[in-house]
Amino acid sequence: MTKKTSFNNLSLQRQTYIKQQKHYHAIITFVRLFILAGFIALWEISAA
Repeated sequence: MTKKTSFNNLSLQRQTYIKQQKHYHAIITFVRLFILAGFIALWEISAA
């Protein structure tokens, strides 16, 4: 069994690190989706 820790049990540095990692992950996901959409758009334009 894995133990889930709430934010209250974590140190302030750990909470900040987790927030930064979530923010970084969200940015990377957005950039990947933007690149994919751009690639698909260029593909459709070149097929015309």
